[in-house]
Amino acid sequence: SEIYRSLPAELMIALTHLMCDVHVPAGATIIQQGSANDDVYIITGGAFEVLLVDDAGEARRVATIQPGEVVGEMAFLTGEPRSASIRATVASRCLVLRAADLKPLAFENPALLLRMSSVLIRRLRRSA
Repeated sequence: SEIYRSLPAELMIALTHLMCDVHVPAGATIIQQGSANDDVYIITGGAFEVLLVDDAGEARRVATIQPGEVVGEMAFLTGEPRSASIRATVASRCLVLRAADLKPLAFENPALLLRMSSVLIRRLRRSA
């Protein structure tokens, strides 16, 4: 993943000990728009779609997510509710970094927060 690629080896080792490998069936939602969850997900296999739900409850696909991409970093960094839903389009896999585990490590290692922020800013610029 772009976020973690250039981090020091010691930090990468610490991160790998925190990750949980999750198998996601096709059609399952890993992030629900509006939820308070701030875990971070690294997509390792399959494919996901990003859905925005309007006030009428209609979901609209706005993007797709492929292996290697990270999702959930916006809620992790801001503490705000999820801005979109993420749903598997096929049987997929991801690594989950629980916010409760990631926050202490991130605050001890500002380089991690800087990498997450820079990737998020580039993503927002592309979508604008």
